[in-house]
Amino acid sequence: MTSSNFKVVGGMQYEIEILNLGTLVELGTPGFGETESKINSAHDFLQRLAQKIEWNKAVNGEKQYRAKAYLHSIIMGSNLLDSFVLVPASLLINSIKLNTENTTDEDEKKSWAGVLKYVQECMSSGVQYFIIDGQNRLNESLIPYFNNTLVFGKDKLDLEDSNGKQVSLAGKYFKDLPKDVQDYLSAIEIPVVIALQGDVDQFSQSLIWKNEGIAWDNWQKLLQVNWYTKFRQQISEIASGSDTKGDLNCLTALGRLREDRYSFEINGFDLFVSECLVWMNTKTQFTKPKEFESYFRGKEIKNKYLKALKKYLTEFGKAYKDSPKISNVELRNYVMLRYALDHPKEFSTITIPSWKVNGGVGFAKVYQIVNKVLMTYPEKFGELPLHLYTKQADGNTTTNKNPGSYVYFNSEKKQSDINGRLSILFNILTNAKQLETCQQMKDDLFNPRYVVEVDRSRMKTLEEAYVDNPLDSRGRKVPVSKLSSKHFDRGHKYPWSKGGKNDEIVIQPIRDNRQGKDDYVAENS
Repeated sequence: MTSSNFKVVGGMQYEIEILNLGTLVELGTPGFGETESKINSAHDFLQRLAQKIEWNKAVNGEKQYRAKAYLHSIIMGSNLLDSFVLVPASLLINSIKLNTENTTDEDEKKSWAGVLKYVQECMSSGVQYFIIDGQNRLNESLIPYFNNTLVFGKDKLDLEDSNGKQVSLAGKYFKDLPKDVQDYLSAIEIPVVIALQGDVDQFSQSLIWKNEGIAWDNWQKLLQVNWYTKFRQQISEIASGSDTKGDLNCLTALGRLREDRYSFEINGFDLFVSECLVWMNTKTQFTKPKEFESYFRGKEIKNKYLKALKKYLTEFGKAYKDSPKISNVELRNYVMLRYALDHPKEFSTITIPSWKVNGGVGFAKVYQIVNKVLMTYPEKFGELPLHLYTKQADGNTTTNKNPGSYVYFNSEKKQSDINGRLSILFNILTNAKQLETCQQMKDDLFNPRYVVEVDRSRMKTLEEAYVDNPLDSRGRKVPVSKLSSKHFDRGHKYPWSKGGKNDEIVIQPIRDNRQGKDDYVAENS
């Protein structure tokens, strides 16, 4: 026994209650209208990304096998061996407020404020507890069965009453059972552990310790313990599959990835998004979870990277929506290609055309063709063959990736190799008119609706434009005393994004210039 003379400083405390399955299911089932269930699985924190594949996949032809196997086991008698762990919403509120008060980091305060708002909104909708262990057992097995959306498994299981009459559960819905059998199942008792004391971070760690038999990788652990940070919130803006976060167009693009490590169920979408955001910032592709730690600790990812990535993933998702699954490199190369086109000054060692992509979906379609040819028959574009074939003394032939080829650069992750990929892509796109390629592809690529050649030379200053012409874009004379960026912008006579020149500038009232979005050129100055 534990001595009552001691207590753990800053530790967690729990109490055990015994509930029956009917009550537990009732607490976990949403009510009518906008009323939440009393037991809630919090998205993005205190919740491991639902392992729906594990709980719903078929085994030996039986769908949702794991969910059915759990039902079978508790009715057979394991019910008191498998507890559920709940944290009262009021306890979370107090912990979140304390964390908000104790941090001096403004971004962290904002993140905590967002979590506090979420929990308070849940409480106002009827939530009393958050579940940190047993989410899948409750949401994928018990609730579906008792609410008649999950049929009992095929394995034999019979109940016998006091008169010796037997009732089979196998292959039946709950609603199809006699009333006295339904009452018996609903009355099965199960232990529920309720937190009395603890910090929200401790509860997050508890979720890692109690992982329902499915291994956590280092990336998932890193995400879980840093769920409240600004970087985690930025990732969620794109990659979260919850109802309140995530971008549906971006999720479409991420859903094309075929590698297991980038699957949604193991936070692979979050990983890919993180890799892209960090690459935009550093031009380095991270390969280990620990490399991201500095970003979770506060190293800045600018919002311009977030905005750019959303745009590129949206373009790609729409262009590839009917395509088969692809490698992460195909999507990654598109993101890098588009970012380099939009930010050429950040790539001093690569020759990048002065293009403005106006039709991103059409451009992504052209990229899809180019990438396909490069991965199958690059000689059509005048590039190196994919492989080198060497005949050995014993007569056998060895095959190796050809150094300097597109497929070789794709297999490597150093900055020089990434630049090699981009150089090949830009070389092909820039010289497409001279290549013996698909005429439709060339027509699409150089269609002004998709790509326009833009002027990236120095733009005239406001003063230089005034010397050339002291009238504003409405034909009114501008007093020298009013000539300042407070009142006027430099506006292109013809929209810059449609090929307007930087030496063809007029003085334009700020309101006029910024309402005409194509004319707004401050970011290009």
